Amino acid sequence: MNNDPFLSDSDIDLLKRTTLKQFSDDQADTFIRVVQHHRLDPFSRQIYATKRMSHGNITLVTVTGIVGLCALAERTGYYDGCQTYWAGPDGVWKDEWLEEAYPYAAKCIVYHKQHTYPEVGIARWNSYYGRSYNKETRRWEVSEFWDKFPDLMLAKVAKALALRSAFPDHLSGLYAAEEMDGSNGGDEMNDELKIATNRKKEEELLKKAAAQGVKIVESKPAPKATPAQAAAPAPDLSPPKGQGPDPTIPVPAPAQVTHSAPQEEPGDLDMEPSQPPQPEPSAEAPAGPPAWAEHVIQGLRNDKYLGRKVGDLSPVELAAIEANWLPKVREVLAKGEKLKQAQQDDAVAFEEAIKHSKLEKPW
Repeated sequence: MNNDPFLSDSDIDLLKRTTLKQFSDDQADTFIRVVQHHRLDPFSRQIYATKRMSHGNITLVTVTGIVGLCALAERTGYYDGCQTYWAGPDGVWKDEWLEEAYPYAAKCIVYHKQHTYPEVGIARWNSYYGRSYNKETRRWEVSEFWDKFPDLMLAKVAKALALRSAFPDHLSGLYAAEEMDGSNGGDEMNDELKIATNRKKEEELLKKAAAQGVKIVESKPAPKATPAQAAAPAPDLSPPKGQGPDPTIPVPAPAQVTHSAPQEEPGDLDMEPSQPPQPEPSAEAPAGPPAWAEHVIQGLRNDKYLGRKVGDLSPVELAAIEANWLPKVREVLAKGEKLKQAQQDDAVAFEEAIKHSKLEKPW
């Protein structure tokens, strides 16, 4: 076995300046140690580092290309090839997939020269297919590569499963990127990273407010789902009999969303033609809370704010809206473009709430 370092010092420096610069030193060093141990080339994508979430923190997870797994199996001298099959709803295995519909499953048989029986890996479509969220249709859809190459992508997963079973000493802990597409939910990972970033910003705002002696009023808990909402059936993700797997996953309507953990910071404005916001006509202040405090947020479609009353927002949340969402509204209006009515109403209520919060003395 060759004990010389696989990566040179210049290779390591280059990795740390480029693909690994977003990770901590310990995580980068761990990845480099894995590369050195398996002797896989990160520059040719045999192995590479990806972002994942662990207990709310960004962490590095090592992902291996299917070519990298095959290279490790080949180096053992015992890899004796493989066979791949696909099946549809009839359960009949075929050695090629010529259907227009997505396959229901893929099977890979890996042969080991010293094993009596081959190792078999079976990957079901509904367990592994990659997804991405379409903001226009507001539905989960099959991601681009899984839609264009469904047989190839599913076969890669089946092959990775079989290779790891056949060569556990060499491939344990190494996973192909395609195996992780379904667990990530495509763009969901980006959303989780945004959530972590937003929480970090909120913590910084809280520290800044505390340093200035400002008293922070926590927002009220978000309303729980009604019995009718709680009793609503969950979407059926299994494919209908006699048909290909359903490539979409329904997104719950806003009324079914419960607000528990903070989500990403205010996102895009979801533009639709409407009229720019107009100032409310002056009138005598009614008894009780002002109108803006009772306004229910509908235009800022973010789980952290959607469906809540503006009067229930904390100063930190108002500050986040003032810094992130309202500037986008003003930019749209400055361009002469139009907003949805719900966004207009939210913008007016937010402006009033922010003005009120700045007039109040927190001490």
